[in-house]
Amino acid sequence: MAILWILNAALWAQSGVEGPTLGVIWDESAKAVRLVAGIPGSAVIGAKFDSPVAFRLAEASQDRALALSEEGGVYRLNRNVWTRLNLPAGALRLRLSAGGDAAAVTYADGVAWVMRPDGAAREVRLPAGDPPLAVDDAGALLLAATGRDLWVIHESGNRWKQEFDAEVLDVAFTGRPGTVVVGTAAGLWLLEGVEGAGSRRLLAEGEAAHVNVARSGRLAIFASPARLVATAVDIESGSTRQVETPVAPASLARLGAGDVFRITGGDAELTWMLDWRQEQPRALFLPRRAEGEE
Repeated sequence: MAILWILNAALWAQSGVEGPTLGVIWDESAKAVRLVAGIPGSAVIGAKFDSPVAFRLAEASQDRALALSEEGGVYRLNRNVWTRLNLPAGALRLRLSAGGDAAAVTYADGVAWVMRPDGAAREVRLPAGDPPLAVDDAGALLLAATGRDLWVIHESGNRWKQEFDAEVLDVAFTGRPGTVVVGTAAGLWLLEGVEGAGSRRLLAEGEAAHVNVARSGRLAIFASPARLVATAVDIESGSTRQVETPVAPASLARLGAGDVFRITGGDAELTWMLDWRQEQPRALFLPRRAEGEE
């Protein structure tokens, strides 16, 4: 398997697309990364990007993507130039940072490789085999959840453990230094000062299986596949907004607009996203452009 780091300049150079875009998504049926062209309300899933190898899995965040292939090497793509990286094959799972600048890749032996924006990588021993993960955009901090514990792992080797009253299901960085949101089986938490004892505040009750944060760092969003609804909490004021979802949320992947999130996985027959840019949030269908139009 290989790891492909697809950067904005390379994607747009390949696609030849002009005009606004919402970033990229993974298309499981086509085993391809595709561009989302247009603006919320009129966007379409468009062209798939050429690659030198076959993909089996990918994760996308905004205009970046990380993918696994079958040919065994590890590669990074930067401005249409492929560079082989000294990372082991056999990766299990991928996690991009919110802005797509850093990533974590997990393996069956309980190890993760964390990649910084400059391409440097380090090996990290995880507290559990394949836990929920998050990495910050600098690649300096890794969050790993196991049961009711959240581990904060710094590139220096320092570790801190935060304990919760319910199982930790998902975590996300807010973009503010040392501040993360934590989704548990019982609620959504704001955790500040993660590099130490920290302080925490309950933002909302209810299962938070999927969590993410708008680009501004102020709006924390959570959802659960058990309910056809997504909730956004203003981190500063505590006010909340909700929107009904047409399908059970399987993801909260941030698209390029910053306040737009895909709620369906790459294997879904229909793709849906949530637009939180206005006072009244809305669920929007993302149609697929016909192959002949690509």
